[in-house]
Amino acid sequence: MDYEALAEQIEMAALQHGEAYDLLDRRIAALKASESLALPPEIDDWPAETCLAWETGTGDGLKSTAPFGITMVNSTAIETNLPEKLREQGVILLDFTNAFRVHPRLIERFYMQKAIQAEQNQLTALHLAYQNAGVFLYIPKNVQLDQPVEINVIQQTDQPFHVHCLVVAEENSRVLVNEHMQLATATPVTFFTEVIAQKNSHVTYQATQLTTTNHCYILREAAQRRDAKVNWREEK
Repeated sequence: MDYEALAEQIEMAALQHGEAYDLLDRRIAALKASESLALPPEIDDWPAETCLAWETGTGDGLKSTAPFGITMVNSTAIETNLPEKLREQGVILLDFTNAFRVHPRLIERFYMQKAIQAEQNQLTALHLAYQNAGVFLYIPKNVQLDQPVEINVIQQTDQPFHVHCLVVAEENSRVLVNEHMQLATATPVTFFTEVIAQKNSHVTYQATQLTTTNHCYILREAAQRRDAKVNWREEK
C-alpha cells in the first residue's frame, strides 16, 4: 500500500474510533515521517504495517486481586481498580482511549513529547501512527502512594499490537509501578513506556515480560526534572 492509502485507512479507523483531530494529525505526520527514517540499530527488519485497528479483548479466565491497577487485554481495559481516596486526590488511571477523551490536553502535553520523540527512528514513528492500546497513570503534586500500581497487558490478537504506557509524576510525588506484559503471538509488537518525572518526584518502574513474538521492540525512556529519580527494574 502507498502512503495515501495507508493515511486514508488510519484516518477512517481513527475517526470511527472517535479520536480527536489533533491526535489524528499526529498519526498522519508520524506515518509520513516513517518513510524517511531508519530502523533502530538493534532491529534488522520489520514487517510492513497496513492497518490501524483496535481489537476487543475479554477477561475470560482472568482474575486480578490488585487493589490498585489496570488489566488490558488487547485494546480493552477489562478491569480498572482505583481506590476512591486516590481518585479524590486527583490520581488518574485509565486506558489510553478513554484518557485521550477525558484528559486530552494533559495527554497531548506529555505523550511522545518529552521522553520519546516520534521521529527518533522508523519504529517510534510507526508506533505513534498505529498505537492501539495503552495506559495513562497520573500522580498529582505531593501525592505519595504507599501501594504499588499494577499494570497488566495481555495480547490475545493476531493483529499488530502497539502499546504505550505513559506515567506522569508531578512535583514531590512518589509511585511504584509493576508492569506485567504477556505477548504470545507472532505479530509485530511495539511496547513503549514514558515516565515524566517532575521536580523531586520518585518513580520506580518494575517490568516483567513474557514474550514469544519474533518482532518485538521495547523502548523505555524518562524525562526528569531537577532532583527527580527514576529507577528501572526489568525481569524476564
